[in-house]
Amino acid sequence: PGRHRHPHQRLCGLVHSMTRFIDRLLDHITMYRLVLYHLMALLGTAFVLSFFRIVPHDPITIAFSVALVLAACWIANRIFARVFKVPANGESVYITALILALIMDPVGIADLKVIGALISVSVWAMASKFIFAVGRKHIFNPAAFGVVLSALLLNQPATWWVGGNLPLLPAVLIGGVLIVRKLQRFDSVTTFILVNIATVLATSPLSHYGTALNETILSSPLFFFAFVMLTEPLTAPTMRWPRLAFAALVGFLSAPNVHVGSFYFTPELALLV
Repeated sequence: PGRHRHPHQRLCGLVHSMTRFIDRLLDHITMYRLVLYHLMALLGTAFVLSFFRIVPHDPITIAFSVALVLAACWIANRIFARVFKVPANGESVYITALILALIMDPVGIADLKVIGALISVSVWAMASKFIFAVGRKHIFNPAAFGVVLSALLLNQPATWWVGGNLPLLPAVLIGGVLIVRKLQRFDSVTTFILVNIATVLATSPLSHYGTALNETILSSPLFFFAFVMLTEPLTAPTMRWPRLAFAALVGFLSAPNVHVGSFYFTPELALLV
């Protein structure tokens, strides 16, 4: 009987079967583990592409930066966990470290100033999980907190290189959609993206709409930020309407032309606000 079904029905049936298969896979993976796999896949893809100079960083620099941030975050987390006498969450440490490796510019072995900045960012990110916490749940996204302090105190802002590389966009989208499917946060992500794009267009000259859209969609951290950082369960509201208001506010503030006087917001600062 399936041979006589309308092509549209067959397509819908295929999509439904694939969706059920994906959901079964996601049911066997924790949220933290899924995010960790996604970040590892992004860094692995970037590492491979760097050999062919498709991304603007060499493999040694990427590998060194990842190792440095992982070590700094792990050591800092162990120290703070012992000082505050709370159990350390290993997966959370690795997730924060890999996010930092993907949004802070990779550093060379000889660049001591930037090495110091990466270590500082890692320590600040871990510290925020213990110092700014209520009921053992951190208030601020740790990676965003560390990066904001780095920009304000060390003049070493995030470059969000993972979002500015078009070859990495397919990996960002595939893993990101799986994360959002797991969390059931399509409403938040859609609200954030639509508000952000609308704000970009509202603050850009009409003659620059094409350029503004191209840069926002293809050359910005829009999708990585939405999929990985906006959706973090511990720092996002759980109720639907507060969650949508949260997404809309972050989407508005993180648009590149939004500012107060001469002070311009960044995605990570918008998330803290």
